[in-house]
Amino acid sequence: QAMKGLMQEGKKLLTKLKNLLDKKKLTVEKWFNKMDSSGAAKSDGNCTMRELRLGLKKLSGKSKKESFSESDILKLVRFMDPSGEGDISVEEAKDAFAKIGTVSEEEIMENEVGNTMIRLE
Repeated sequence: QAMKGLMQEGKKLLTKLKNLLDKKKLTVEKWFNKMDSSGAAKSDGNCTMRELRLGLKKLSGKSKKESFSESDILKLVRFMDPSGEGDISVEEAKDAFAKIGTVSEEEIMENEVGNTMIRLE
């Protein structure tokens, strides 16, 4: 049940982020490059949690509605970084955005397992 929630939460947060990027006319790559070079001396193709946090703050500006809480950021990282390394590559970010409109095999499995568990109870 917790995983299912994470998938749906992740997609919801990613959709919010996608709308924000569209509004600012930024591609995932452009936004990523901006973030990636923000904290480090050179960009390395990966975003750390810190860079992501700064990047999201900069992106949402003063808008409360478009801002991301610490818990949102953690969920986004978990969703975009399935390998759990704690940083996100531009490829991982693009894969995550590509998942927004799809139903993953994991979600189908979760639903089936969930339904089976209900029947067993």
